[in-house]
Amino acid sequence: MKVFFIFIFIFSNVLFAQEQSSGLAPEATTKVSVWDFSLKRKNPEEKGVFWGPFFNLLLPGVNQWWEDQWPQAFLYSGLGVVGVTLMNTSGITQEEIDEIEEDGFSDSENDNFRQLQYGAQIYSAAASYSAYASFQSSVKYRKEKLGEYKFIHKQETVDEILLAPFEFSFLKRKTTWIPMAIIGGLVAFSDGMSMGNFQGADAFYSAGYSYNAGTHEEAMFRGWLMPMFHQNFDSPFWANTTTSVLFAAAHGFNPAPLPQLAMGYYLGWLTQKNKYSIKEAVFIHVWWDVVAIAATYMDNQDDNDEMLYVPLYFSTF
Repeated sequence: MKVFFIFIFIFSNVLFAQEQSSGLAPEATTKVSVWDFSLKRKNPEEKGVFWGPFFNLLLPGVNQWWEDQWPQAFLYSGLGVVGVTLMNTSGITQEEIDEIEEDGFSDSENDNFRQLQYGAQIYSAAASYSAYASFQSSVKYRKEKLGEYKFIHKQETVDEILLAPFEFSFLKRKTTWIPMAIIGGLVAFSDGMSMGNFQGADAFYSAGYSYNAGTHEEAMFRGWLMPMFHQNFDSPFWANTTTSVLFAAAHGFNPAPLPQLAMGYYLGWLTQKNKYSIKEAVFIHVWWDVVAIAATYMDNQDDNDEMLYVPLYFSTF
């Protein structure tokens, strides 16, 4: 229940910030908002595209503090504190964690483990959002003054990324509905599925966990790393390939992360096709994970190895 209220609180603040920025009068749109990428430093050309975002992965918001971007610094550091607090107050023991990991993803009745996982996700999300914002702050200057990153047609703010999973108009695109049909088919034609195993708490956890994973991983991999590689390699192919390998390697729960490699490459290709807009990739990522994780809870078999398809948890991203 604590996780539920924290999730609602965070998302309500996102909606409020988005409403505030969209409600500005035309002549006021130049005012700095919480999502603004502008740099205040006197030497913006010295801000790099790697170390600032990298340090944000370790301490969410640290580069925003350094750059005097106070609203973002408070937001990302605050989210990081929320995540650490949730993890430290979960009350779960290492023996319980080991037992759950041995049993697979069957943690439906362990609220402490869920709180630990969700806290870790919130901290990771804060780190990725702040890394993305730090990178985009540098890109804003480099694009306008140095002629770099011209392949990024529109710099999407963090609130646009957070709201992307609710842009259901993406379902009109075959680039979206085809992958969603694939995950739906995996569930529909799999043995051992029962809605009787699926509880209300499972639905909330699946949605919250998937929302965090889809938004922050796309911000990090397709929003920061891939365009950085594209600029440095001067090759969209190698930028996408490198990012996809890193994306697959980051999913260490899968001993052979081929689904993550394939989907990572597809989402990278799609992002480049969309001129580096990551919103469609975010939408697919979030809803794929929602379906895959929810289906894992519906599994009525004791041994996932008996399933006729790759265990759905191993196909989450």
